[in-house]
Amino acid sequence: MKRFLTIAGVTLVSFVVLVLLLAGLTQTAFFKDRLRSILVNAAADQINGTLVLGTIDGDFLSGVTVDSVAVYDRGELVARTGKLSLEYDVFSFFRGAYHISHIVVESPDIRFRRSLDGSWNVGRILRPSGDTSSTPFTGAVLLPDVEIRNGSVLLIDSTCLADYDSVAPLQVRYRDFFVRDINLALGASIRGSDLRLKVKQASLASPDRKSVV
Repeated sequence: MKRFLTIAGVTLVSFVVLVLLLAGLTQTAFFKDRLRSILVNAAADQINGTLVLGTIDGDFLSGVTVDSVAVYDRGELVARTGKLSLEYDVFSFFRGAYHISHIVVESPDIRFRRSLDGSWNVGRILRPSGDTSSTPFTGAVLLPDVEIRNGSVLLIDSTCLADYDSVAPLQVRYRDFFVRDINLALGASIRGSDLRLKVKQASLASPDRKSVV
């Protein structure tokens, strides 16, 4: 028993030291710059556009922040955010349950654009997946608290040449559609093929009217 307790104690101390060393390493500028480079390069393999990440901060064991995120298609902005904050239980990742307890997305700005050739910018961004396997997802993603603050969505359809000057005020003008001041509080979970989404609170505004739920 004494030997068992000694081994358990050494193992525990070694684990704590490893965690402390890892936490110290993640605070270095070299680690954060290297991580940003890895993420940008990984995104380049999945999208046709360009991903730009701002400064990454946090202890990486319980949370991380990125001061800005932007995606471009052919040099034109598709989406960007202000500060992006995530709080999570890093140990849940090793159990196959990705528990991200709190997400805050500040000032997201999404722009849907349809070119004269009929293609949408968002459709060009994602590359077709080369993975032909049919292995189902068996893990879990838990997002109990997601906040979107002061967002906006712009939709411009260049193929829509109709005269909208006579459109009634309550009709949607798809040629140039804009919604601002989007604020959402959500909760979501994915377990295997089961996807659940709960909208806790939502509000938005357009130039002509405001809607609050």
